Amino acid sequence: MRVEFNEHPLQRCSGRTFGDVIAKYENEELPTRHSTRRGYLHIDRLYLLPKWGEVPLSQMRAAEVRSWILGLDLSAKTKGNIHNHMRLLFKFAMLWEWYPAQINPMSLFKIPGAKKRLRKPNIITPAQFREILEAQSDPVVKAMLVGAYCLGLRVSELFALKWQDFDESKKRLIIQRAIVEGHVGGVKTERSEAELPVTGVVKSTFAALRSVTPFNAEENWVFARQSNRGKKPINSNRIQQNVLRPAGEAIGLEFNLGWHTLRHSYKVLLETAGVDISTQRDLMRHSDVHTTLQIYGSVALERMRQANQRALDLVFDADYQPAGMNIE
Repeated sequence: MRVEFNEHPLQRCSGRTFGDVIAKYENEELPTRHSTRRGYLHIDRLYLLPKWGEVPLSQMRAAEVRSWILGLDLSAKTKGNIHNHMRLLFKFAMLWEWYPAQINPMSLFKIPGAKKRLRKPNIITPAQFREILEAQSDPVVKAMLVGAYCLGLRVSELFALKWQDFDESKKRLIIQRAIVEGHVGGVKTERSEAELPVTGVVKSTFAALRSVTPFNAEENWVFARQSNRGKKPINSNRIQQNVLRPAGEAIGLEFNLGWHTLRHSYKVLLETAGVDISTQRDLMRHSDVHTTLQIYGSVALERMRQANQRALDLVFDADYQPAGMNIE
């Protein structure tokens, strides 16, 4: 408030430090999504403030920042995240007229390998998924596995599902929210908030779960936690540690089975089924065109439903129903 009332526009750049930019950004512009906020705050506290917090904006040099980032003992991806955040901070500094409106100094260089995947993602085959699924007796776990592997849901979306998200008349699921570390918020990107087809085994598995769970009202969590009377969803990390990893070890996987492995496996499943790239993009709900080979355009839900069914046909026989779930 003192800045707004007392500072003359021509003096705004004078004496401002990079730490001032961080403080104003965190106070006024920080995104509301929990995981994004946490990531930015982590970068600010651990890296930017200790190194650049007291440095005047007028003395920030792109070459010096580049040398510093490249010299950090971090992965290329993390270095890229720091670089991108600094570019965002400089953009707002120019918006506030704390820094001359010019080419963003952080855009003068790139971080090598920042967008390159360090290792090939782990996947499981349809046969391995069937083996894992059949070994489970809990209908809750079965529905989790089917949602992750047969719809490719992110773990934050999977555990944030409510029964009201299912539209039985149109055989679809509408992704509307995500949950990260117990914080319920928006989905990762605008394209993430989309509809997905629900047919076949996916439909019958979730219908079977709803028929046996005491928390089956529209407003209830699909994977409601029994210990608190369904007020919160089950902890996904606990399921990964106590169920997924032992299940992967039981079938001889040489890596730790996690939720994202199931999502990656669904992408490969779509490719194996011959699904075109634009439909893959819509089923995976990617927003970055590079993620789906720079293909644009949307496809109808019916086309997505057919593609999803072709993928599931690689996993399940036409008359297959999970054990104890023979519900039409």
